[in-house]
Amino acid sequence: MPNESASKEWSLGGLGADGPDPKLREKLMLFGQFVGDWDIVDARFVQADGTWVKMKGEVHFAWILEGTAVQDVWIGRRQDTLQLVVHGTTLRFYDPKIDSWRSTWISPLRNLVKPFIAKMVGDEIVL
Repeated sequence: MPNESASKEWSLGGLGADGPDPKLREKLMLFGQFVGDWDIVDARFVQADGTWVKMKGEVHFAWILEGTAVQDVWIGRRQDTLQLVVHGTTLRFYDPKIDSWRSTWISPLRNLVKPFIAKMVGDEIVL
């Protein structure tokens, strides 16, 4: 559900864009459909030991780099302690050479950088 009050507002000159690049608009809407601020409801996060922790949080998606890419920021806290358990950003762009999205998740909290490919398969986004 949309988050009515986004947390901190910040911008980096040259990063943000008003919308998708018109030449790639149709392909860019796979992730462009999520642009906005969202509350996460009933989410779970797997721990290193395989157990699951319930969390509440938010995710913010925005157009970047002249509308050729989408960036998101995820923030999740345990419901019981409010301890930060998920915090990171994903950079995504459509690559016409492979007709898929190239994405990289970055999480300083977990010391992770994870590249992956995303595409539409049937009616689902598969990462």
